[in-house]
Amino acid sequence: MDLHGPSFCAFWSIHLHVMTLLFFMNFLSPSTAANPFENGTDRLALLKFKESILTDTHGFLNSWNDSLHFCNWFINLRNNSLSGKIPQQVDHLFGLQHLTLSDNMLEGEIPVKLSYCSELSIVSFRSNRLTGKIPSELGSLTKLLTLNLGTNNLTGGIPSSLGNLSSITQLSLAYNNLADNEFKGSIPPNIGLNMPNLQQIGIGGNEFSGKIPASFSNASQF
Repeated sequence: MDLHGPSFCAFWSIHLHVMTLLFFMNFLSPSTAANPFENGTDRLALLKFKESILTDTHGFLNSWNDSLHFCNWFINLRNNSLSGKIPQQVDHLFGLQHLTLSDNMLEGEIPVKLSYCSELSIVSFRSNRLTGKIPSELGSLTKLLTLNLGTNNLTGGIPSSLGNLSSITQLSLAYNNLADNEFKGSIPPNIGLNMPNLQQIGIGGNEFSGKIPASFSNASQF
């Protein structure tokens, strides 16, 4: 199967992966499903993403232009010295499954509307300069297997809503204590009740107080 051709776009999915990343479409309305190449919502969302990147040292976004169909746009987003912000328009990528932006210099807050991407299974923003609180809305991503927000400048506590991530296997919130920005407070006591598949959790390098919740005993895969 040609991974860069129209036949693969017909699977109607969008993937951002840790290595070479391909963007494919998830067309939800009957009018666009008949002719997927006429759908422009995802294309515009990706262009907004490109606009939000201030520095692209290695030119990985150069393929995002009118000479190449957006189903064929590809990049490597991990460890590319990208700077800028994660755009709010990411919520238009309804079929997004993997979003890996780790080891860059991205700033700003995690978009609340990321929760609209209900197909997400992997989200990694590790080792950036993100600030603000973890959006409680991320708890609605019930297909999420991996959530890695470690080594940023995030503040506040762990939202209790993350306990709704029933499919999660890996959760890392470690090392968000740079400067005066650190997680504080206790870990939500019931966070582990609905995480039977949890295998790894990283919360070191913060300033939590209190006891480790007994609810983690429900994670039989530890």
